[in-house]
Amino acid sequence: MKSLQAQILERMPEGLIPSQQRAFQSIAIFVGQAEHGNEVKVFELHRQSYGGWAVRIETGTPGDEGTMASIFCRTRRQIFIGERGGLRAFNARGTFVKGRAALLICSE
Repeated sequence: MKSLQAQILERMPEGLIPSQQRAFQSIAIFVGQAEHGNEVKVFELHRQSYGGWAVRIETGTPGDEGTMASIFCRTRRQIFIGERGGLRAFNARGTFVKGRAALLICSE
């Protein structure tokens, strides 16, 4: 089985500028380290109208499809990569968190 970091990096889209590529790689590295032993269940990547990207990653334990663990035990992250490579995410209060702290925001 591939590492979680490799699963995310192989989905890197075409058309990213170098600073966005570095931001995407930092997301892959952080999620790969934080979610050791899990696998990518959902990966969505959407180009935004302003030139940035919205990344949604859902990770969970292997083989949890169709069980209660697929509902309650998955980690969900939505991170925005700006047009110059900045990272942002919404926290529980609905405000933006910027920079490396955006990688820590997740819902479980």
